[in-house]
Amino acid sequence: MDVNLDFITEDDILTDYRGTDKKVVIPEGIEGIDDGVFYKRADIESVVIPEGVVSIGNSAFFKCTSLTEINIPESVAIIESSAFYGCTGLKKIYIPAKVAMIDWRVFTKCTGLERIDVSEDNADYSSVDGVMFTKGGNVLRYYPAGRPGDEYTVPEGVLNISIFSFKSCHTLKYLTIPESVETIDPGVFDENTEITLRVKKHSPAYKYALEYNINFELV
Repeated sequence: MDVNLDFITEDDILTDYRGTDKKVVIPEGIEGIDDGVFYKRADIESVVIPEGVVSIGNSAFFKCTSLTEINIPESVAIIESSAFYGCTGLKKIYIPAKVAMIDWRVFTKCTGLERIDVSEDNADYSSVDGVMFTKGGNVLRYYPAGRPGDEYTVPEGVLNISIFSFKSCHTLKYLTIPESVETIDPGVFDENTEITLRVKKHSPAYKYALEYNINFELV
């Protein structure tokens, strides 16, 4: 079978993949990957996305649990909700300069993900030691769930810890949150998380721990 028959497109958008290759090379000329194209394709191990793709749709690679290698080309500007949700085999991912929107739960339950690196030329996002922030570092967006080490200190100057940012972090035991953090979104942690927050008394993080019944230590 001609490999191109495996790729179903409409108006240069990839809408379905019907192939059986473990190593997928998306054809040139594609401008977007539609919602759920590779949904729960646990057989796929690597994907090459061609330059020219602008958007990666909602749940496009949802629970592709064998996926260990994927490139995001420089042309991509939008990564929609849950695009890589549950891709437990991914160890690292690189966010290029043009990406201007990374939606919610994009990297949730990526339990093997050790680092998220962002181009220094990206105007909207940044990374520090593999942890993803908004540009300038005011908002912590995603802590990679498989990052080595059982302790992490949120950098001074962070104002907000974003929803879903510490989901599925089963190796992380202690999280130090500075007084600069003004808000922590609901749903940052798993229910019944075993993470212990290290906080200053009467700080917003201290009040958050009390409100959501999260273990904490005073520092």
